[in-house]
Amino acid sequence: MRVALVDDHQLFRKGMASLLDKIEGVQLVFEASNGMEFLDRLDNCQIDLVLLDLKMPVLDGMNTLIELRKRKSDIKVVFLTMEADDETILHCMEEGANGFLTKDAHPKDVKNAIYSIKESGYYSNTKTTEVMMKGLASWKNGNRKSQISFTDREMSVLKLICLQKATTDIADEMCLSPRTIEGYRRTLLEKIGVNNSVGLVLYVSQQGWLEKWESGLE
Repeated sequence: MRVALVDDHQLFRKGMASLLDKIEGVQLVFEASNGMEFLDRLDNCQIDLVLLDLKMPVLDGMNTLIELRKRKSDIKVVFLTMEADDETILHCMEEGANGFLTKDAHPKDVKNAIYSIKESGYYSNTKTTEVMMKGLASWKNGNRKSQISFTDREMSVLKLICLQKATTDIADEMCLSPRTIEGYRRTLLEKIGVNNSVGLVLYVSQQGWLEKWESGLE
């Protein structure tokens, strides 16, 4: 997985870069000190994931994410932060973030986050799960779509995505190509009106399906 690292603290970047170098299958493509520098370098580099500091000068993480989603919606984003309030975390996820890591996270958490992003498209830890559950109330009381018609295959893909199955595993299980599964994923995102797999999980949780799927009742 090709990774970019964006943080305004050089010492932290160097420590994180050293850690990434030890993770199998990860290539650190470039580092940047703020969001503007990252976006300027993006056109000349191919990356799959950006580890993005939330609070930075020039262009902060949130505004970098919003601009990135206009340019390249397929790049995964994991925010790095010392702390963030629930509203900020939920806002970032709704704008298309794929996960959060605290800057004091254990190296194993960083590795797990990257592998989770590669396999399922998102990373959820205790904090983000808690925020997602709190956010369900606002989804129910807001203007989110509630009743949507899905085909049997769309529902099958939705279920497997929310159970954190990798695209290749979903393709094998359904006897379809990975490209076809990605097509279904894009259709689901459009139908439900969310930006990423985190939004899919929020919607499924809102409907009361996730608990049933995880317990094997459906």
